[in-house]
Amino acid sequence: MKTWMAAVVLALAPLVACGPSEELTQAQEDVVQLRKENATLKTKLTDMESALKRVSQERDQLKVAATRAATTPAPVAAPAPSKRSPPATRK
Repeated sequence: MKTWMAAVVLALAPLVACGPSEELTQAQEDVVQLRKENATLKTKLTDMESALKRVSQERDQLKVAATRAATTPAPVAAPAPSKRSPPATRK
């Protein structure tokens, strides 16, 4: 950990000591861009999580309905009365 921190300090010390430079300005712009992208991705993730929750609830409701339908016998339909017309007479 100490070695890592020392490497970071040594790498950034010239940038800080020299004042604003092109590299530092570019790095700051990159940070701003990455933060915007991160916010966008977090919003998309939140939307996807809510969609997943909604779909999971719908799936659970369908499972319950299917279980109920499987356990209750379906009503037997009575045959429809026949509507035959009297036989046609031939001439």
